[in-house]
Amino acid sequence: MKHYFRLPISVSKTFLLNLYNAYKQHMEVLDLEKRFKVAQYEHNEQNNPLWYTFDYTECETITKFLDDLGLMSLDPKITLSSLPIGYHLPKHKDFGRKTVLIFPILGYDKPIIIDGKEIYYNDKPMLMDASIEHEVPTHDVERVGLQVSFRQAFEKVIAVFNTNKGESND
Repeated sequence: MKHYFRLPISVSKTFLLNLYNAYKQHMEVLDLEKRFKVAQYEHNEQNNPLWYTFDYTECETITKFLDDLGLMSLDPKITLSSLPIGYHLPKHKDFGRKTVLIFPILGYDKPIIIDGKEIYYNDKPMLMDASIEHEVPTHDVERVGLQVSFRQAFEKVIAVFNTNKGESND
């Protein structure tokens, strides 16, 4: 079984970039070691992931879009994430979320490794099983994405999406 699903939808790159530019000054350091009690992440003040969690009222365009797909019924958490140049997020399984929908904004021409396989976004939003081992290899550009996190299993999120949007042609 595949542990990812490229969604057959498009979101304006200009919209996503404008969203990032409007909120990047509000992003905070995500101290993975402190937050998740995991010491395997190697980072310092110059090389640390940044994160911003949206309140639903701040991103009505996004929540309307997700609602049209039926995904707001799953009570997702919507965040901006940024991995700095040279950052490597080693193999891990996510804590607190089972599934994530990632809308690439910057730096997503490089792959993510899911279950040992290099997977490219091909400039499309990707739904991923975050409970499967994955990693983000070192990259030479800042990597920014809009992430929609779900506590529900990957199969459940896909089923909700397919009920509202149809099967993927991936």
